[in-house]
Amino acid sequence: MWRWLLIANLAWSSLAWAAGETTPASSIGPTSSAEAKILWQDSTAAFQAENYQKVANLLSRYVDRYPGEAHYIQAHWWLGKAWYKLKSPEKAVAPLKYFIDEARLTDESAQARLILARVELALRKNQEAYLLARETQEKLNGALKVAESPPPAEAPTGSSERRMGKSLIKAHLSEALLLESESLMALGFDQRARLALDSAAKNLPQDLGKTPLLSALQGETKVTELKLKLRDCARYPTQEKMDEAQAQAQFQRRGSCLLEGTLLLKATLEAGDPEAADMASFQASQGFKLFHRACDHPPAPLGKRTAVEKIKYEDELKTLLKSDCDKTSMEALTLAEGWRQGPQTRADFKKSKALALFVDSLKTGVSN
Repeated sequence: MWRWLLIANLAWSSLAWAAGETTPASSIGPTSSAEAKILWQDSTAAFQAENYQKVANLLSRYVDRYPGEAHYIQAHWWLGKAWYKLKSPEKAVAPLKYFIDEARLTDESAQARLILARVELALRKNQEAYLLARETQEKLNGALKVAESPPPAEAPTGSSERRMGKSLIKAHLSEALLLESESLMALGFDQRARLALDSAAKNLPQDLGKTPLLSALQGETKVTELKLKLRDCARYPTQEKMDEAQAQAQFQRRGSCLLEGTLLLKATLEAGDPEAADMASFQASQGFKLFHRACDHPPAPLGKRTAVEKIKYEDELKTLLKSDCDKTSMEALTLAEGWRQGPQTRADFKKSKALALFVDSLKTGVSN
């Protein structure tokens, strides 16, 4: 009789803990197959419902207490993904690494590798992210060769590489190349980042149709391209001292560069991925914000001048540069407003929150 009471008590305590009623340490109390079953069933339902906080609560207890259970390896994948979704990258590292080490190459283990690379980037471990992205590409290229080769006369039906179709492998490969590009940017190798980005764009699988996966990859590709473009723009002015004509020319080049970036924002919006649209809007807005800030702090003049002459020169140059900067922002604003209000405007552009935020940021920059 007492055994059934114990099982009921364990089941109730695990359910209450998952709901947030109590937060005991995972190792507290005796283990039981009944509790393990309940933890797994409830975490499965929570994972399918994308309730990642509940997944993290349940599976933290599960992996700590039940290493012998059948779902132990799979639990690490779900736990790592849950912590990533909850924006706790430091907690996602260990379970993701465990799953990657234990699992064969499948769709899920490929996803785990890609998420771990994103986690490393979030933790500013850029070299580790780069190496993981490269390693993942090697494995996926091997899987792609297997998938594209004719099957042998007696092909093993359980081959893990064949569980992914060519389109899915190419999608993962494209994402791995994007993450290589991101890590190279973080390491300061922009030219190599562009090469990786070009490869990512070429590897985008077009036979997936208009799916969320393809939209996300297309959107992230354009966001990465926009980031690289904005880094190019920010290089102007290229020196600390120059004359007035040089300063105006340099800022005009930066303005033209930003207008090119604005077109990349449109391309990102057209991909149809909300997360990419938000990121592109933020990046483009920051680009113009930094542009106006630079206009307020013009380069120093060439030659020697008195303090009074320097102040007069800077005030006059600020006035000229602000006029040029405002003109550039107004051009970008005209473009963005046209995307929302023109006769051929896409329906999703009219209601795009990301585009509206970009428009508002441009108006704010011009008014200040």
